[in-house]
This record gives sequence, C-alpha cells and structure tokens, in this order.
Amino acid sequence: YEIYGENGIGKSTFAYYLAVQSAMKDPARKPVTGEEFKSNRKEYPYIILCDVEGLNLKYINRTFESAGFKGTVRLIPQYHKNKMLTHSQMLDLAIEYFEDEGNVLILDSVGAVVADSELNSDLADANMGNRARLISKFIKHINAIRLVKHTSTIFLINHVFTSMGTPFPTKETAGGRTIRYLATARIYLTKGDTWTVKGAIRAMVVKGKVEKLRDGGMGDVFYFVIIPDYGVSVNLTAIVDCLNLYSDEFSM
Repeated sequence: YEIYGENGIGKSTFAYYLAVQSAMKDPARKPVTGEEFKSNRKEYPYIILCDVEGLNLKYINRTFESAGFKGTVRLIPQYHKNKMLTHSQMLDLAIEYFEDEGNVLILDSVGAVVADSELNSDLADANMGNRARLISKFIKHINAIRLVKHTSTIFLINHVFTSMGTPFPTKETAGGRTIRYLATARIYLTKGDTWTVKGAIRAMVVKGKVEKLRDGGMGDVFYFVIIPDYGVSVNLTAIVDCLNLYSDEFSM
C-alpha cells in the first residue's frame, strides 16, 4: 500500500493505524497475552518500522497503543556502534527483519530516502534517478518476500511534489514508477476540517481517495478523524460516517 499526500495531514498516523489492524488480523498470528511472546515472536503480531525522517518514540508508542496493538514494533536503528547508518543500510536491515520475523513493514517515508551516491557527492553534482533506483530494488525485494509469506503487508508513506518539467505542472510522488506498478492500493490523503477549542486543534478530519485498488473500488472516497497526540479516533470517525457529515466537499 502506498499512502501519500501533503505534509502534516496524518499520513504516518493513518499508516500506523492500518498497519496495526493488518498485523492483528493476520490469521497466522495471535495477540500477545503474556510472557509467552518472548518464546517465539513469529507467532505474534510483529511490525517492522523503518523511519528515515527521524523517530519520535513517544508519538509512535501513543499511536500504536491507541490503535490497540498487542505485539512488538521493531525499529530500524539509525545508529550502529556509534556510527550513523546510511538509508540503504537501513533498508537492507528492514528487508532482513521483514523476511525473518515481521508480518508488516512500514517505510516512512519514501521521499526522505537518500541514496549513497548523493551522500558521497558534491552538492552541485547531478544525482537524478538514484533514489528511484534504490527504492525500485527495495520494493521488488520486499514484494517477493510478501508473495512468499502470503499474509504479509507493506505500507509505503510518500509525499507529493509539483513536477515543473512539463508545460502543465503535475503532482508527482517520490521513488519512481515501480511503486505505482507494484502497489496493490494507492491512497491519496487531503486535509479537511479542523475542530478547535479555544484556538487549539482538538481533532482533524482527513479525506482519503483510493487512486488505485487492484481488486476494484478505485475512486472510492472515505473520511476519518485524527486526534493530535493520540492517533486515529475510531469513535469520532464512526460519528462522522454515521451522520454523513461530509459527502464530497473537499476537492482532490
């Protein structure tokens, strides 16, 4: 799944919520109920999180807890033996952990990935396509693992940028076209209303549009509610859905 949109609209929060639901409903896994989890992690929900944007552990803990996660989240380290890992090294570790134990993998985000060739070159050097090639190899590798595991799920968080190299500027996503070809679903998020109390944002409505769905349903629109420092609110989302508060008010 590719989840993409503008900055600050809840892409990570939404992806984390979906990852929890996917991991918990995996028929091959069972929720953690006690110390037996330590004996064989492959029997329980196990999410691999590769965050190249910078980890916020408190935010991650709150978001997964509010979604009802009962398992473990393995974070791909950014440092090893006091040495900072490159993004390609972090992606290699994500592949290794996903193949070994994980039943869900999250990459946050594609747009923040930097290829080694960019790190080792001058700022003035041209490095077009290097990130796309790196992401393409990564996607093909983890997709092959997913097909073998059958029940594994992958979430790719991406950003939207304006392509200025055409007569008519278009909205594009980072990482090349391999993601579009191999993604089972692509979901585009846009910000809707914000609910405030005394000037402070207490909740935010987000609109999602299914841009691609391999099994049908492309073009479907849905809404959900995010509470800051909490995550996706199932109760508020249910109220919005039941009352049909939003039909198609936010243009995509």
